[in-house]
Amino acid sequence: MSRATSGQDQPFTLIPFFDCFNHANNGDECIQEYDSVKGFTVHTTKAYEEGEQIFISYGNHGNLRLLRNYGFTVAANPFDVVDLPMPELLQQLNPANPAFTRKREVLLSAAGTQVDRLVLNHVRIQHDGSIDPNAKLWLAILLAAPAELDDIIREAVTTRVSGEEMAPSIVLPPTLMRKVDDVLNDLVTSKLKQHSSSFEEDATFLQNNDQRMAPWLRSCLHIRMSEKQALMRTISTPAE
Repeated sequence: MSRATSGQDQPFTLIPFFDCFNHANNGDECIQEYDSVKGFTVHTTKAYEEGEQIFISYGNHGNLRLLRNYGFTVAANPFDVVDLPMPELLQQLNPANPAFTRKREVLLSAAGTQVDRLVLNHVRIQHDGSIDPNAKLWLAILLAAPAELDDIIREAVTTRVSGEEMAPSIVLPPTLMRKVDDVLNDLVTSKLKQHSSSFEEDATFLQNNDQRMAPWLRSCLHIRMSEKQALMRTISTPAE
C-alpha cells in the first residue's frame, strides 16, 4: 500500500504503508520530510502509548475538499470557509451614482490595481467568523454617503502626508462600519434562514445518531453545521 505525495523540492513519490495513516488536523505531531540523500522520512514529535493511533495531516483542507479527494469529513474543521453571495446591487459600483468616479478611485488606490472592472461576487467567511478586511472596505465604499466618503478621503490624505510610508491608509468612520456590519448581518441571517434546521438541532441529531449514522449523512451534517457555525460567528463578531 502506498500514498502518492509530492512537494516543491520533492519528486512525486509512492511511499509504502503511508496510506495506513489516517488524517487529523494535528499540527506538527507527525512530520513528513524529504531529503535528496536520505529520502522520505516520517517522524513524530511526541511520545505515543502502545497501540495508540498515529495520525498525519493530509493538508490544511476544508471538508468539501476532504470529501471530494478522500471520501470523509471531520467535525468542526477549522479550514472550512463560506462564500456568501453578494446581491447584484452590492457587487459593483453604480455608474449612475454621482460619486462613482471618486469611489472607484478610492477602491483602486486601496487595492493597488488598475483593473477595468471592480466586482465583488461574494464575501469569504472564515470558520471563526472573520471576514477579509478588503471585502469590508469594498462594502464600506459602496455604502458610503457623500459626507462619509469625504471623511475617508481626507483621512487617507492626512495619513499619507504625515506618515513615514507613502502607502494609502484608509480609516473608516464608525458610523460607516456599523452600516457595513448591519448589511452583512442581514445577509448572513437571510442565509441561515434558508436552512430547515438550526445548528443546535443538527448538533443534537448528530449526538443522538452518530454511532448508527451512514458516513455520507455524517459528512453532510459536518459540512452543513460548519457553514452555520461560521455564519453565526460572523453575526456575533464585533466590528473592529
